[in-house]
Amino acid sequence: MTKILLLILLTFISYYTFPQRQIENDSTTSIKEIGKSCKSDCDNKLQITRSNPNLVDKADHCSYKKTSDNKSDSNTFWSDILKNFVTIILALIAGILALYQMKANIISSARIRWIEDLRDTLSKLYPATLDILNSFENHKLHSKLNNPEKANESYLEYTKNMTTFNALSNKVRMQLNSNEPDHKAIENILDEIDTKIHQHNIFKITGEELEVYLKKIVVHSKVIFKEEWEKSKKIFKI
Repeated sequence: MTKILLLILLTFISYYTFPQRQIENDSTTSIKEIGKSCKSDCDNKLQITRSNPNLVDKADHCSYKKTSDNKSDSNTFWSDILKNFVTIILALIAGILALYQMKANIISSARIRWIEDLRDTLSKLYPATLDILNSFENHKLHSKLNNPEKANESYLEYTKNMTTFNALSNKVRMQLNSNEPDHKAIENILDEIDTKIHQHNIFKITGEELEVYLKKIVVHSKVIFKEEWEKSKKIFKI
């Protein structure tokens, strides 16, 4: 749409700026030639009138001047209307282009902020997920060593890490679009991780297995960031 508007704008400028001057010059030249021709006829009539005043009416001697002036005024009137019309059209096109560019800049800026925010959230999610497993492993270790105080501290750390994970996970979900394949894939991986790190299932998973899920999130997120960045660049194009 923007390219079409620019094409119209350039067409108006090229058509009504350069050719218009030539038209005006041609029109002025034609009027001058008509005036010269009429003046020549008038001079001939004046000579005839001087030799025989009864043959020609004196009112016709300078009629060419009045006709020439009327044509000049008419051409000037329509030329002014055309110039004003073109000016208005160009102003409207320029205004539409400015509004479109402003909208494009706002959308692109919002998209870039969304990318940066999602990247930051995912970068925090990765270590927060591993912290859950580490704190629970410490809890199991201190429980085996009959150290209830340390076991209790490590369990509180586990619940704290779970709270952090849930907050980050929910934030990521709110920034994703379930209709997009890679977005949906990240949501499914988060559901699997949430199930694995639950207190009743965390005994069954190792740090290596948990990292496999997290690396899958990284792979899908890279695809998302690349696609969204390309969309942002296209918005800036006119």
